[in-house]
Amino acid sequence: MNETKASNVSLTKNNRRNIGPVSVKDMLATGGLLLLPFLFGMNIITIGIFASRKVVNGVIAQPSSIGAGHSGEIVKLAETAAWKYIVCGLFFGALLFSLALFIAGAFKKSAYPWFKPLFVASALLMAGGNTLSVLTGSKLVLIGARVVIGLGVGILCSLCNAYYAAILGKDRGNLVGVFHGLMITIGVFSSGQLVGMLGEEHNTWIFGIITVISLVSAGLSFFFVKAIPEPKPVSVESIDSNELPEMEMRATGSLSTDRPLRTAQPAQSNTEHQEVALIILACLGIHVIQQVSGINPILSESDLIFGGPAEAATKWSKVFFNCAGGLGSVLLMIIMRINPALFKYTVLTSSFGAGLAYVPLVLGMKQLGEWCAGLYVALFSMGLASLPWMLPSMILTNQMYISFASGLGPLANWLMSCVLLFEYRHMHEVIGSKVFIAGMLACFLGGVLGLLLLIKAEKVQKDKALLTSSNEEEKLFI
Repeated sequence: MNETKASNVSLTKNNRRNIGPVSVKDMLATGGLLLLPFLFGMNIITIGIFASRKVVNGVIAQPSSIGAGHSGEIVKLAETAAWKYIVCGLFFGALLFSLALFIAGAFKKSAYPWFKPLFVASALLMAGGNTLSVLTGSKLVLIGARVVIGLGVGILCSLCNAYYAAILGKDRGNLVGVFHGLMITIGVFSSGQLVGMLGEEHNTWIFGIITVISLVSAGLSFFFVKAIPEPKPVSVESIDSNELPEMEMRATGSLSTDRPLRTAQPAQSNTEHQEVALIILACLGIHVIQQVSGINPILSESDLIFGGPAEAATKWSKVFFNCAGGLGSVLLMIIMRINPALFKYTVLTSSFGAGLAYVPLVLGMKQLGEWCAGLYVALFSMGLASLPWMLPSMILTNQMYISFASGLGPLANWLMSCVLLFEYRHMHEVIGSKVFIAGMLACFLGGVLGLLLLIKAEKVQKDKALLTSSNEEEKLFI
């Protein structure tokens, strides 16, 4: 009896912590995907190449085709009316995929059986979009190319973390999810360095490099990504909470004192559905908070802090800014490796730290503000950067609900991003540095909400582990 009890306790702990060796197939099935976030990072930075491209008589010209005696009206692409739409093209494409995923979730269709073709499509879309980007002279086609790239980005951002958790379990999946964020940062840094090395006349070669890497990524996804069957409609959310004490007694031989024993009552399906709806709305909210907390004020519009590319290139604070995301991601990986349970406290403290990093920016302290912008990026990378993408697979157990949340959350993320890209510079011109107050408050709110959601996720995973170990014991008795 004692041996059975010890075995069941061990099983529960293993389910909760995902303890056990990872097979080579599982490593390949997840590691092969890490080129996708790297490509995402590369595609973010390439938009800067187009800003200085010349438009001659309405046509985007190749740098080598504009000679000293060239006639016609010549303007920078960033000065044309189409520029805002080119910048937003990537985010609009990602929004379209998130909308499709949201609609599929509304009809109770899961993306899980389609992981392999979707990840292959993600890489091929980025390859096609970058090929179009370098070949076209049309502003309209360039907008379309950025939308195509955005569709690929939408796939990887919405589904990669859910896939990692499905293959490796919650804790190891989350650890790979953090590395996923690190690969985005490495992609941004690598792309920026390559563009600088190629020079203005040859910087369009970066699109060919991205295309080749995208094709390699498509091959890795085709050969190594695992197909996951359509789930059965059974989940922790569908279990009457009054049954959990009995399950815990069967699984562990004892009853937790922190769970009150209640008499059996009919399952409250409406209440359960309301709880799931609130959780999904909270996942949506954390996406919106992530955008407002600083992606646009600091990351996408960094020239307002550091000045133009020539001015920023001479500043050590800009070097720190470029490396800060990788530093924060590495620190988070170490924390997750030591004890995944510390993630919720890391989210809280890093979010509050990121909010405090805004203070010099709000006060208009330029030099200190430049260094604090890098500090913000490091702290942001330790929590709010990855949390919204990881939450659905952590806090929900039904794969239909996960697909629904994985579509709705990014939908809000990309929509908010497009709005901020259009309006942020205007707001900065009107109210100046006070615009950073919104980012500061969003960081504080994101830390508190993130902590509460992660506490809820721990409870959900504990209940799921109890159910799993109870079912295993029943099979042994049968």
